[in-house]
Amino acid sequence: MTLSGQTRKFNTKRYQELLADVPDISEMKNVNKIKVDLRGVREYARKKGIAVADLSDQEKRMFMSA
Repeated sequence: MTLSGQTRKFNTKRYQELLADVPDISEMKNVNKIKVDLRGVREYARKKGIAVADLSDQEKRMFMSA
């Protein structure tokens, strides 16, 4: 038996709900671009002996710039 195409029914209602949650492209253009020094934050965490995820938000912000 050969199956081709979609094997289950497309849920249009669910698709429309998901689309409502996606931001507009125009909204995305207005988002400020933030640069992150990944090497710096990684080395900082390694020197402290912890994972990057375990750094506080304040420590992570030290490596962010606009």
